Amino acid sequence: MIRDSSDLEQYLETYHAQHSEFHQAVLSWYSHIADTYLSDPEFCKNNVLTRMIEADRVVRFVVPWRDDDGQVRVNHGWRVQHSNNIGPYKGGIRFDPTVTESVLKFLAFEQTSKNILTGLDLGGGKGGLDIEPRDLSIGEMERVITVYMAELYKYIGPDVDVPAGDIGVGTKEVAMLFN
Repeated sequence: MIRDSSDLEQYLETYHAQHSEFHQAVLSWYSHIADTYLSDPEFCKNNVLTRMIEADRVVRFVVPWRDDDGQVRVNHGWRVQHSNNIGPYKGGIRFDPTVTESVLKFLAFEQTSKNILTGLDLGGGKGGLDIEPRDLSIGEMERVITVYMAELYKYIGPDVDVPAGDIGVGTKEVAMLFN
């Protein structure tokens, strides 16, 4: 049970040790809600903080694809489905070499918060692939997206998870994703 910022830091180190970006998001968020959280013992009793920071699901998968020279390359894809307490998961798909599970957990957590604050009846999610799309030909992008979506489609849908574009995924890539 998390009772204060020290407990929160210990919890993050225990369960999310390698995810520094996620730590940053959670600790920053907690600094804004700490007084309210600590003012009501029911929050601690019901383990509200842990329930708010943990993702419902993190899907990680390998994306093997063939480049224009016929070489097989392997990238990593993710979808973090943070919370669907108020509606389907919603959040972008990011294609960028800096994409990691920690970054996506951070972004999905923030997406949940943004959707709540704006009154949208949507949860939060975020997905991505650790690839530089500017280095790919159109054919390579189509092959990468085909493999990425072959795995991702199992976890998305209009009443489950609604992905959108993000860094490296514009209208052209979104059209490829949903073909």
